[in-house]
Amino acid sequence: MTTALINPNVDTIADLLTLLPQSVADTVDRETLRENDFASALRMLASIKSEGWHRFVRTYRIDWDGLLAWARREFRTTDSVLVRIEIAASLAGHRDSQALLMYGARALDDDNYAALMDALRIAREGVAR
Repeated sequence: MTTALINPNVDTIADLLTLLPQSVADTVDRETLRENDFASALRMLASIKSEGWHRFVRTYRIDWDGLLAWARREFRTTDSVLVRIEIAASLAGHRDSQALLMYGARALDDDNYAALMDALRIAREGVAR
């Protein structure tokens, strides 16, 4: 497992790249990180220590169907990892996400709540070059 760094101040593409596991950072297209939905979803996913999600990240997109199917098999409905994956899918606009924002707001620990708030800000404002 990789240790996820929680930094509530992801303002640039470089900031986001430092949070991503190396295998994911090496996979994604840098220009795609300028898209608010892609960047905010990755910001949320970067808070997850389990490496299982890495294989679903592609150069220009995330395989949400595959990632959600994997997460729903592996984790309980109220598990923090599943909640964060569902929220990430929602931020990306995936139609089949079952984001539990109320659970996320109330039950996530401080670091993961900070990641959620940062991801929401990125969805609205994006990240700078």
